[in-house]
Amino acid sequence: MKKLLLSAALCALLSSTAVADNMAINLPTPTSGIRQAARLTVDETVLGITRGSGSNWINVERSFTMAAWIKVNGKSTLFGGQALMGHQAQDHVNYNGSFFLSIPSGATAFTLTGKTGSGAVTYNETSSTEYTTDDWHYYAMVYDADELTMTLYIDGESTAVKTFSSYAQLFPDNPGVLFFGNATSHTTVDDAQIFSKALTQDEVKTAMSDPQAVGDLDCYYTFDEVLDGTTGQFENHGSLKDVKAMYLIGSGSADGSGVISCGSNHTESAPELVESRSTVGIDGINADLTEEDPSSVRFYNLQGMEVSSDNLTSGLYIRKSNAKVQKVLVK
Repeated sequence: MKKLLLSAALCALLSSTAVADNMAINLPTPTSGIRQAARLTVDETVLGITRGSGSNWINVERSFTMAAWIKVNGKSTLFGGQALMGHQAQDHVNYNGSFFLSIPSGATAFTLTGKTGSGAVTYNETSSTEYTTDDWHYYAMVYDADELTMTLYIDGESTAVKTFSSYAQLFPDNPGVLFFGNATSHTTVDDAQIFSKALTQDEVKTAMSDPQAVGDLDCYYTFDEVLDGTTGQFENHGSLKDVKAMYLIGSGSADGSGVISCGSNHTESAPELVESRSTVGIDGINADLTEEDPSSVRFYNLQGMEVSSDNLTSGLYIRKSNAKVQKVLVK
């Protein structure tokens, strides 16, 4: 009798629940002499900056955190290194930027890279963590405008710190964009996040599995599906609902250093969505490729705690069975 009641409860739940596979966005492999560049972009105004009519360097006077789960798909020696996420000019898609997470060509570790002052000084803060390919990791770039530091966290651990003499600055190129992936790297990205504060280490660790529990979450993109009515836009599950992430392909000329000058030739395009990490960031919840047994279905919150199917409130959960793991939205 208990098993029948459980099945009935699950049927009632699933009838009012949207279930989506856990997907990620794949950003293509760069090639030598490339004339097209794909990247995922977010409007730079989420950093709290305003550009005037001129082309001036912009001080970043508000703290922020930019984070995502990223899988580096192979090593690239093109264009001076690989740029994984950060800020750069919209018109240039290359190994360059106001600040970005990078893998310099020939390097064995991740690096915080960017420019300071009036843009004349390039900095490279080498991480204590060597990079590997084909593995998922959670990367967070935490900028503290009060302490004038930018800290790189990898899987919740601080691995590099850049200390500024004044506010970090954004390139004068107008407009600029926040980006995940560009012409220099082949990456797969999931659960991209932008917070309007400098996360503490404990908050970074929470954001790995439950970013909505942290607070001040402006942007949160899960990439499970393209937004209805668009070609390559993704819904924002953060507080700034109107700020969508957009998959763009730019076309233009390229020089030997990999600077792709796209100008205004940016086209919203259909991205390739692929299966993401099977554990959804929760240890001990794995997926088996077998036929699903209804009695094996369990639900977990995004911190990995099992919850009863009878007590689910509105929100995101992990639905785990013997066959697969899915994100579940209870409405």
